[in-house]
Amino acid sequence: MAFTIPAVALASPLLLFLLFDFNPLHLRSSEVESVAALLEQRKDPQTELNSIEIIEPSLATADLVARRLSELHEVSQVLTLTNLVPGDQEEKLNLIRALAATITPSLNPQDVDPPPTDDETIASLTSTADLLSDVAGTEPGLGADSARRLSSALSRLARAGPALRKKAETTIAEPLRNLLERLRQELNPQPIITETVPRDIARQWITTDGRARARVLPKADPDDTRALGDFVTAVLAIEPNATGEAVALYESGNTVVRAFVEAGIFALSAIAVLLWITLRRIGDLLLTLVPLLVAGVETLELCVVFRLPLNFANIIALPLLLGVGVAFKIYYVMASNAALTNPGRLAKNPDLTMTLSRSDLETMMAARVELNRMIAYGKQKLDAHEGPWRSTIGSRRVRSGLPDHARHCHGTDIRRKCIGQSP
Repeated sequence: MAFTIPAVALASPLLLFLLFDFNPLHLRSSEVESVAALLEQRKDPQTELNSIEIIEPSLATADLVARRLSELHEVSQVLTLTNLVPGDQEEKLNLIRALAATITPSLNPQDVDPPPTDDETIASLTSTADLLSDVAGTEPGLGADSARRLSSALSRLARAGPALRKKAETTIAEPLRNLLERLRQELNPQPIITETVPRDIARQWITTDGRARARVLPKADPDDTRALGDFVTAVLAIEPNATGEAVALYESGNTVVRAFVEAGIFALSAIAVLLWITLRRIGDLLLTLVPLLVAGVETLELCVVFRLPLNFANIIALPLLLGVGVAFKIYYVMASNAALTNPGRLAKNPDLTMTLSRSDLETMMAARVELNRMIAYGKQKLDAHEGPWRSTIGSRRVRSGLPDHARHCHGTDIRRKCIGQSP
């Protein structure tokens, strides 16, 4: 302990680099197809999975906030309704008008022939089928085979009734008419302003009462927990009321960490009071708590050394370390006190000897059980990754790591059940 405490104290600056991984996706295997697809989608900065949302009273205020946030190193882009209005419109409109002047006479001819009669359609189908058949002849190859199939189809259509030919005309010609009409409209564009943005799109960015939305996108890899945390803190420093997926994950992690810190303080305080009531000595109190605190700090320092961040799954080990550590250290302290304060009674009082030996035996057996439990946890950690580390206390897999006789050893039954002696 004389060496351990100074070493842990010297390594305490490592705690400044302790990371809490608040990304729940990191609890799942990246090889699972659904998780892999989501991680791939998150890499696109345009996805809302990584964004921060801000609501401002007006579009002008949202644009002002967007300009301020765009200057941050952690931000790649800030979008508002204004970003949907294209720039350099006049130059682009002039190019389209010049193109329209060339194409419009062909799209809107002054002289249009009347639609063909059914007899004319039959004659055209027959002549086209004969031409394709003559060109293909008996030549081999994909091109010749396709020409012969088309010739056969046109011949059958020419011999069919008028209703089938009308249906074929609608199927082939109607989409072409729609495309030509769309081209006519696109060659006659109008300037776009925020008021003319389609309503279905505009309602995603501005409400009926004038409130406007701004979407902030990160620059760094959103799968990097530290980078995502820096992005959230930088935005929240300017806009404390920001929300969104990134903020929700970051704040949920902070909430969990604060909850565990507060719970640890209350638990240590309660344990200290109970130990003082039980032991009545400051020295015994320190012998029980100081090794426990040193072990906890050392565990966190090793997490930094081995790059093992805390997360929503493994942080549960901290209260377990606290409870199990106190439960078994107090055995040693009480047994040691009994031996030191009554050394002469051990030889004279067989019952006391039996009590102390039973206490020592229980301590050793409990230590053995805990050692086997640690081995079981380690075995789970080395297993194939099937999602979060299944560290549920009392699970079948954890119990399977304990020896059969240790599972049934409780209190004063240890000597009878585990050692084979009568009580």
